[in-house]
Amino acid sequence: MSIGGAWALIRKMDRLLQLEEEHGKAILELEGQLLALDKRLSYLESRQEVMVNEAKAAARSASYEATQVVAFDLARRVGALEARAKLGTRERIAPSEAD
Repeated sequence: MSIGGAWALIRKMDRLLQLEEEHGKAILELEGQLLALDKRLSYLESRQEVMVNEAKAAARSASYEATQVVAFDLARRVGALEARAKLGTRERIAPSEAD
């Protein structure tokens, strides 16, 4: 092997080592980005669970309030029916404003 051939081989080896170093840095950067994405995904998943729980609580609250309105109106009508039965009248009981 001549000196020129040896020199070319050394330059190729040097270039390969440079590329390996560059690829190593790129891999480390990608690994950091993947870790950041993993943390972000974990955060979003936990926030999603919180939002689902809050939505369920809001739905329960709305359902309870709607039930209370209906129960109140029903109690009012039953009370009026009982009063009417005691008095012996046949007039119609007016529905509440919610109807």
